Amino acid sequence: MATHIDDAVNGLTALFQQVSRVFGFSRAHNFAIWLVLCGPFTAFILTHIRYLDIDGYFCGKPRVAMPGECYYFSHGTGKIGLFLHLATIFPAGLLAVAQFTPAVRKTSISLHRYIGYVVLALVVLSSVGVLMISRRHFGGGLVPQTVSGAATSMFLVSLAFALYYIKRLRIDLHRAWMMRAWAVATHVITMRLIAYLMVVFTHPPSNHYYDYRPCAVVDYIFKHDADLVMSMYPDCSDFYSGVSPDQRVLIPADIMSGRPDKVAAGLNVTFGAAAWLGLLVHCIIIETYLQLTPGETERLRRLSYKRQLDAGMVKEGYCTCAAVISIEKGGLVGGGEGWGCREHDKLLSVSDEE
Repeated sequence: MATHIDDAVNGLTALFQQVSRVFGFSRAHNFAIWLVLCGPFTAFILTHIRYLDIDGYFCGKPRVAMPGECYYFSHGTGKIGLFLHLATIFPAGLLAVAQFTPAVRKTSISLHRYIGYVVLALVVLSSVGVLMISRRHFGGGLVPQTVSGAATSMFLVSLAFALYYIKRLRIDLHRAWMMRAWAVATHVITMRLIAYLMVVFTHPPSNHYYDYRPCAVVDYIFKHDADLVMSMYPDCSDFYSGVSPDQRVLIPADIMSGRPDKVAAGLNVTFGAAAWLGLLVHCIIIETYLQLTPGETERLRRLSYKRQLDAGMVKEGYCTCAAVISIEKGGLVGGGEGWGCREHDKLLSVSDEE
């Protein structure tokens, strides 16, 4: 029995290694990391690409949008911003996955570079779309707006640093900042998982949370049935009479109730907190990963030095790409600031392998 299990395990291991080589990975554990980082994001894109059909699928029948969202996103600026965001982030995400795939990257450095420029242009447009919809997305309160603004800023700044460092042939720092950008971009998946878990804490009777929504949105959710809306929210009478067109009401957050207004309220009150937590978790994970892979950082640092040397950007033995503190000269443990090159900085026999 044990022999059969060992044979099956060995067979699966060999198959996994073969598949990893098809994707250009020389080490199976790097392929496993790639699957964890890129697999869920690719699946997320492929399962959400139908959202591009805003009228027929996102806001159609049956609609997949959160109750009340299409009040803002089925027309005007909201629709334009949503379509701009989705139409650019989906191809950008798939191209980014290709950028992280060694088989594609090793085919041609020029191809890798051109794809990078295309991705950069797409994500800038996508970020514009995010800012256009952030005022209304998931309730549009200050918390959702600030987390959208913070994540977008962190994403664009990370890409700007990645672009700057690759122009300086600092491949090690280009890798670090691209991975940071990737961590920020993919927090939208973890954010949703956290939001679904947080539903438990917003479910009455253990807790009571409320969302503050315009009567116009409530009216839209219940298909303009004024009598039904006023039976649940009498304060909306001023909205229907025209006395207060922007009249708002408190809606209990209860995603388990089955009522669309309460379901929307439950999602709205969890989104901001879930987004911040998802962003924090991803930042911690990526910085931890970078700290746990010093070997790869060192390999790329040495490769950067070789590329800079070939390009005439540095002189041999001059460690402009990675000055290091020399403990012997007083750095770290002493009062001085000794800087110098380590002996292996002059070694040029480094590999481009991942």
